[in-house]
Amino acid sequence: MRFAGRVARAWADDGRETLVAFCDVEGLAELYETLSAVAGRALPPPPAHVTLYTATPGTGGIGLATEEQASRQTEPLAPDDAAAVLASIRR
Repeated sequence: MRFAGRVARAWADDGRETLVAFCDVEGLAELYETLSAVAGRALPPPPAHVTLYTATPGTGGIGLATEEQASRQTEPLAPDDAAAVLASIRR
């Protein structure tokens, strides 16, 4: 897994927020092709991401299980903000 270069703010309809970093996962597409064949229906790969911060610990995940959810429930951080977030986690 490697960082894909995109950090975003994510939110749930109930107001919870978090920060996520999207990743490239080698072999994920092939794995989901195999799973789709076994299931007998198309199973699209989820948007691979790592949660960097959750505003309220213990409240459960926001749930970015599909690309549609990721598009609807995330907003990329501005470049300067993304750089500050990444600098803080690289320490």
